[in-house]
Amino acid sequence: MNYSKSNITNFIDVDIELYFATEILKLKSLHYGYWKKGEKLTIKNLQNAQKRYTDVLTKNIPKGVEAILDVGSGIGDNARALTKIGYAVTALSPDKEHEKYYKKLKKVKFQNITFEDFNENRKYDLVLMSESQNYFDAETGLKQSARYLKNGGYLLISGKFRIKNTPEYENIINVEGDYIRKALKYSFMLEKQLDITDNILPTLKLARLIYRDYYVPTKHFLIYYLDSLIGIKYRIIKFISSLILSDQIIRISNLEKYYLDYTDPEKFRKFAKYSVLLFRYWKKDLAAEEQNL
Repeated sequence: MNYSKSNITNFIDVDIELYFATEILKLKSLHYGYWKKGEKLTIKNLQNAQKRYTDVLTKNIPKGVEAILDVGSGIGDNARALTKIGYAVTALSPDKEHEKYYKKLKKVKFQNITFEDFNENRKYDLVLMSESQNYFDAETGLKQSARYLKNGGYLLISGKFRIKNTPEYENIINVEGDYIRKALKYSFMLEKQLDITDNILPTLKLARLIYRDYYVPTKHFLIYYLDSLIGIKYRIIKFISSLILSDQIIRISNLEKYYLDYTDPEKFRKFAKYSVLLFRYWKKDLAAEEQNL
């Protein structure tokens, strides 16, 4: 079954996922972690794994890169790390809830906008898509990346891809092989391809444990507590709420289904993978023009 996370994580103007990750789990990042073999599944180790994930990205940035366009930058953890080691970063995110996280990141130029609507008269050395390439179709992402890259610049993608064009995980809109072929149409040559699925899967396992050990018991306790405390009044309130807040209740239900479906490690391994792809943008006609100048 296909669930669109962007449509189901908001509940009465509150981003449930963002609130849970930053306020309850106290995470400073929203992306997956890069785990070492045998690490225990704990929140502390997830925090360390998320830092390690950012290190993997920075290690795959080629020499000579200075200006980076961070597309789908989330709450700024990658942008923060990149500026600390000397890169000039422009970060894009359309989520209004993300904007506040950049107020302390004075060196990051942040725009609260989609990649599709981004419009600027400058070129970058590298476009970074960290878990954001599935938020728009491949053609749009590649076309915009080509628009904002210098000739000889790079596109660095780290995220989920389907292995084949199967109905499972339709929310992961890009099939890796198809994406690489489409990239070639826009003059993007694949220079590096890393499969880091094994290092990423523990994040899914931990998410499933958190759901089982924290969310489900808390939900059942609240239902039991309210029912035992006010009995018939609770059932009346529950009935009225189901009528008034039916859309929000459906969203919560869909969110539960989404996480059960998308945090199954074995299912993920069967139908999807997590890859780091580094492309070089090299358009020959542009290169010829530059040589004639």
